[in-house]
Amino acid sequence: MAISMANYINWHDNNMLNAAKAFANQEQYWKDFLYIFNSDYLKVRRGGLQLNINENELAETARKGGIKGLFALLLKNGFTPTRIADSIAIATGGATMYRNRINSNIKKGMSQKEAEARAFEDFMEVTEESQQS
Repeated sequence: MAISMANYINWHDNNMLNAAKAFANQEQYWKDFLYIFNSDYLKVRRGGLQLNINENELAETARKGGIKGLFALLLKNGFTPTRIADSIAIATGGATMYRNRINSNIKKGMSQKEAEARAFEDFMEVTEESQQS
């Protein structure tokens, strides 16, 4: 899973420093994580399963138990280990890329909505190129 997260690091807007900054903003990070995790794109990848918890519960679980806590929460909600690992790897790495790409797109003159849509398209493209399952 940790190796998959590195697929979203680049030498531009989601370099190691920018990814760390995006991750440090925990409130926004978990919002982006949930957005990606519950996107139609990832629901299709895991056969329609959707997470039914709120951002605060997710952030608190991750803060207290890290990835193990998040994994336990997802198991409790009926996810299979393979689907959990795939979705966590994608959403974990993808969340920083998504946020940093939005910021880059806005700097290029896109509206917030355009920047978000383009960032998600870029995220899906990287995911399709790099994820095996």
